[in-house]
Amino acid sequence: MGGGGGHGLGGTVGYQVTTEGSGLIRAASTGSGGAAASAFAAAADRAAALAPSKAAAAAAAPGEHSSDSEQHHECQFSIIRHRHYHQHQWSGRHQQQQQQQQQQQSWQHYQQHHQEQQPWHATAPPQPAAPAPAPTPAAPRLPPMQGHSRGVIGWYGAAVARLAALVQAADAQGRSLGAAAAGRDVAAAVEELLEGLSGLALRNRTAACALFCTNLATAALAAPSDAHWRSVLAQLGLSPAQRAAALGCYAIYRDGRAAARSERRALAQELERALASGDARAYADGRLPLRLAAALSSEQSALASLALALQSVMSATQSARWAVYSWPFFPSPVDLLAAMEEEAGGLGAAAPAALRT
Repeated sequence: MGGGGGHGLGGTVGYQVTTEGSGLIRAASTGSGGAAASAFAAAADRAAALAPSKAAAAAAAPGEHSSDSEQHHECQFSIIRHRHYHQHQWSGRHQQQQQQQQQQQSWQHYQQHHQEQQPWHATAPPQPAAPAPAPTPAAPRLPPMQGHSRGVIGWYGAAVARLAALVQAADAQGRSLGAAAAGRDVAAAVEELLEGLSGLALRNRTAACALFCTNLATAALAAPSDAHWRSVLAQLGLSPAQRAAALGCYAIYRDGRAAARSERRALAQELERALASGDARAYADGRLPLRLAAALSSEQSALASLALALQSVMSATQSARWAVYSWPFFPSPVDLLAAMEEEAGGLGAAAPAALRT
């Protein structure tokens, strides 16, 4: 290490200082690292504290030979002045910092090498952001129950437009995490529409009946074709089990409706003959009109029960599609089930029109 003077100084001092000083020098010569540097710093502090007493002793007896104690202090000063002391003192104070810097540089080199080996990792194009969904229309408010039927048609049209937006949003979600929330929104909107229709049927039956026989886009009396309902049925996506359950409900409805229709037609013909004859006694007591109204109410109740049974077979999303794809007409359970039975090759193929009169 170094020149001969450095080595000779270390050897000479190693025999003249105390055992502690000798150990420090040997640690410095072999490069013991931070522990030796810390010990050197402690020795330097003790040497600096003893320096004033040495100077005072030299001033008091300048001509006398140095004692063993003075030689010991001189050896300590020699240690402090030695180049190995400064080197280890500096490295001991900064060794930990240098190790951290080396580790950081090694990690940066590894990352750079990894990116060079796999350039696709660094040059992958950013994924485009998903388009923001269109805002869903707010739920429309039901018009006053005593209002005109045009207000009811406008309310129903706004409700169907809202269902269409919710169904489109649910379809866009697919099987993502937001699909369940989108399905709940559709179900809530269907429930709101059913509640509004129930209240409308109870309080303003005239306006409610206007929905069943009207082109809702033009507000003109019209009836859709059979092809319209076949198209609606094709877009609902009903399973074979759903179709079987729906056709079972339809068979029960047909049996009950046949008797109610016969009674209603008989009462209507009787009232028509009484009015044509001019005999007021036939309907003066009001029993005949009341019987006819009861027969009509029975038929409407059976139709409402069929609609509820069909909706119980469908999912909420299928019920929403039923309303959306039926536009500009109101969903008709009888017409839809007649088209379903026609596809199955049942009674609907022979006489679907007779059941709808």
